[in-house]
Order: sequence, then structure tokens, then C-alpha cells
Amino acid sequence: MLHYNFCNIWFYYVIINDVEQRGYLKIILIMGLPGSGKTTLANHIVPLLKAKWLNADKVRKEANDWDFSNEGREKQSKRMWSMAKNYKNQGFNVVADFVCPTPKTRSLFPADYIIWMDTIKQSKFDDTNEMFVKPKKYDLHVVEWRHPSYYKELRKLREEAEEEIKKQEEEEKKEESEE
Repeated sequence: MLHYNFCNIWFYYVIINDVEQRGYLKIILIMGLPGSGKTTLANHIVPLLKAKWLNADKVRKEANDWDFSNEGREKQSKRMWSMAKNYKNQGFNVVADFVCPTPKTRSLFPADYIIWMDTIKQSKFDDTNEMFVKPKKYDLHVVEWRHPSYYKELRKLREEAEEEIKKQEEEEKKEESEE
């Protein structure tokens, strides 16, 4: 089990390398509470894996099924699993991001690789918070998530600081040479 509390480009490559080392086509489940970063993470790793992407909200919209009861969530797991198996049988890796809140919904979606986005204590949906059961089985446990734009901003600030230091050093050298 891998545990991570950061998110930058190296994080994505850790996932990709870990997945690819297993040597066969995979169905990857990114699960966790709503708002934990599942879709954001999927958006970044899908192109790196050249995978098909199943986003629960889009699948529900296509099915016009907004039933979030236990039965509705189980039906959604079965629907997502059927689609994932179909893509895998066509020769694709698959990334599915959805809450998958209970042991039953997870058993109905037996992924090859599970990423648990454990980055928030509760979502804005009380019913989901109440039914969510922490998974016992996962391959990667993400405990802190920062949107990739956070790191772009940090990189920009670092580059600006390095440029300022370089200017100061050049001014100091110029002053020393004038003395």
C-alpha cells in the first residue's frame, strides 16, 4: 500500500509506474467522498495512461439516473463495472472515478487498482457522509490533496524569487567591479 500526502507531477508518475509495473490492462477505481479530488486526479492520469475515463456524474447523466439510495448506488456500480469491462475487453486501461461509498458498491466494481482519495473528513452531502465506509483494501491512499495549480503558483513564485536573487547578485558584482 502506498500512502501519499502531496500532488505534483511526480505523484502522477508514481501512479503510472505502479499501475504499469503490474503488466496487464487495468481497471482503476479512484474513490472517495464528493469533493475529495477524484475527478481532478482522473483528469491528470487518464491521458498519461491513454485510458478510457468513466466519470460517475457523466455516466449518471447519460443514464438519466439520479437515484442516490443504497439500491441506486449499487445499480450505478454495476453500470460502471459493465462499461469498464467493455472498455477493458476492447484493449483499454480504464479509469473510473466515483464515490463507491460502501463495501457492497466496491464488491460490485472489483477494480484491479484502487486509489482512495481520503483528503476530506466530510462532503457537503450528509447522506453520503453517513453511508461512507472507509475501505479496507486499496493500492494507493491519498491523504492530502492540493490542486495542481497550487504547484504551478509555487513554481512561479520560486522562479520570481530566483530571478530577484540573480539580479541582486549581478548588481553586487557590478558594484564590486566598480570599486
